[in-house]
Amino acid sequence: MASYYEDGRYGCSVDAVLMVTHDVEEALLLSNRAIVFCDRPARLRADLAVDLPYPQHHDHPELLRLRREALGLLGLAGDW
Repeated sequence: MASYYEDGRYGCSVDAVLMVTHDVEEALLLSNRAIVFCDRPARLRADLAVDLPYPQHHDHPELLRLRREALGLLGLAGDW
């Protein structure tokens, strides 16, 4: 996707990419920031900074902590 912007087709460059997912682990592994929303009506519940070096690993202690925090915010803390 970024290549469409980098080659000038749209006359701008990419500074950020918005990815929407329902998979908490995917969001944390692929980003440096994860936004958690409330249930309907959708409102911002938390803005989690993912300050980890790339490539990120599933078993990194900080990633596991962020995963527990995000799942807790979603009311799913005991589901994994």
